Amino acid sequence: MSTVGVVPGIDRFAVEPLQLNLAVSLHAATDEVRDRLVPLNRTWPLNELFAACERYVARTRRKLFFEYVVLRGVNDTPAQIAALTQRLRRPLYHLNLIAYNETGGDFTAPAAGEVEALHRRLEQAGVSCTVRRSTGGEIKAACGQLALRYESR
Repeated sequence: MSTVGVVPGIDRFAVEPLQLNLAVSLHAATDEVRDRLVPLNRTWPLNELFAACERYVARTRRKLFFEYVVLRGVNDTPAQIAALTQRLRRPLYHLNLIAYNETGGDFTAPAAGEVEALHRRLEQAGVSCTVRRSTGGEIKAACGQLALRYESR
């Protein structure tokens, strides 16, 4: 199950008897940046979101996954990574790093090797994380790219 951070939904999901994993689309570690990337953050800012995440883990004892699309120069800055480390260096939290796929919009994909370097820094700081591989980017068919191509027709 995935959420962008609907706090009441996380609380409801925590009491469900279902044995499903929960993933939170995080994409930023400060409210300033997340407000820009995830407008719902204005309704449930990060402190409220992470309080719900802590309640979820305490109640379910299940691992909680966080999705983080790496946007070069936006959410991969030293300040973002420091804040991310503080928020995610906890038992049962796991971060999935995903390189942004270029769509011709306002954001830029990380350069080759930057996501792997970020992965190493986070793991050395005590954050459990994985680099998610995306396929199809070389032919403009990766996540987000096909929808953009369809809309531009």
